[in-house]
Amino acid sequence: MENTQDQRRARATRAQLEILEAAFAINSHPNLKVREELGTKLGMTERSVQIWFQNKRAKTKASLRKRALFLREEALKRRYFKSHPTVNTFTCDALTIGTWQRIHTPSTPLICGFNVATSSMSWTLGHLSSNFNISFSFDNIQSIQFNPIDQANAKISFYLKSSPLFAVSNYDAWIPCPSFIPTDQGSSTHTLLGNAADLRMQLFTLLQHCPLLTMRTTINPSPANPYSSPLSESSNLAPYPYQPTPFYLDQIRI
Repeated sequence: MENTQDQRRARATRAQLEILEAAFAINSHPNLKVREELGTKLGMTERSVQIWFQNKRAKTKASLRKRALFLREEALKRRYFKSHPTVNTFTCDALTIGTWQRIHTPSTPLICGFNVATSSMSWTLGHLSSNFNISFSFDNIQSIQFNPIDQANAKISFYLKSSPLFAVSNYDAWIPCPSFIPTDQGSSTHTLLGNAADLRMQLFTLLQHCPLLTMRTTINPSPANPYSSPLSESSNLAPYPYQPTPFYLDQIRI
């Protein structure tokens, strides 16, 4: 029994892996007879061969999923920069609007930036097969606050005078739509969370392009108290699904 358990736990050698990989390329779901033949050839138990194929299939599936998510995020970025060629982006890990929060992940990309040509801010959100956009002009910004959280992180808060514009993607065009932020929080504070040094530099770039915003901007010192990150699994990440009527459906949680 001990020898069998030790044999099952033993890592496959390089020579064994080459044969297993070649067999997997031909057939990723070998039957019992094939597994027994491979085990005899490699000096492994049939169970060890079965476990290796199960693990290999799981790793391949995870790798393909990760690749698909990466390609989707890259496609969103290309579409975004194609339609916004003069955009400067913020290094943004999360966007909070009122009590609603969106976290940047490969499956739910988040691109935040400002467009000098149109004098406007723009948040682009990816969710499932749809993309959403929130935008507002520089003139709609009542004030800006930069708040360091700790040595590594900071947040920039944009306080708006009125509600921003909302849009949903339709192929390569943005179609105006009602607010997908719950309880009409679109006119609340819009806060970006990210790397402190990057956000500070990017805010200065914004102020250089629009000096009038300098009078409305406050840069606060680092806080003395430690910071507890709001990025948690319980955060509400997704836009409300949009339909012409009604405007709101049950909230989605990812």
